[in-house]
Amino acid sequence: MRSLKAALSYALVCVLILCGASRVVYCQYGVAYGPVARATAMGGAYIAAANDASAIVWNPALLVRLDKPELLQANHFIKDYAYNGRSLFGAIALPVGNAGTLGASVRHLFLKPDDDPGDTGIREQTWAVGFAHRLGRSSLGISLNRTKADYPGPYGYEEEEYVCNYVDCGFAYQPNPATCWAVRVRGAANSTLRCSGR
Repeated sequence: MRSLKAALSYALVCVLILCGASRVVYCQYGVAYGPVARATAMGGAYIAAANDASAIVWNPALLVRLDKPELLQANHFIKDYAYNGRSLFGAIALPVGNAGTLGASVRHLFLKPDDDPGDTGIREQTWAVGFAHRLGRSSLGISLNRTKADYPGPYGYEEEEYVCNYVDCGFAYQPNPATCWAVRVRGAANSTLRCSGR
């Protein structure tokens, strides 16, 4: 009971810190395509289900599920109604004894529209580094993230570059092996948008 109270206290502190952020950020276009096939098949509902090194993306608190080092690499070719593209993802998780689990990931996403051969397409890179700590049946995690994205402007006349630094705080409670309650909160540290005409 004491560890649950401590975990809830840490989670509350993270939520209060992040609520003070200037805005909530949804700057990752690539999340719709999920870094691993299971997450994509689940429609992105992976915040309580992540059980591999990709947990750093979905909920850093779930990194503690890994009891041995893991290196994950995923390569997706994307074809949807308007875009062709490719997503490259790599992550590593390193348990450090009773202290917790360290994690890092890098992701590159490139999407090019089918109907405009002159369009440069969407290019997005995301880097993350995080840490998770187990507190009894609960776990708490944090990751620092940076996304840099280049988007073509309307009709190819200008290009936007978006850089976003943000923090993910995750909390998970697993009362038994079949049940996991989890939450992830994302808050912006700073972001910039630059537009340039062609």
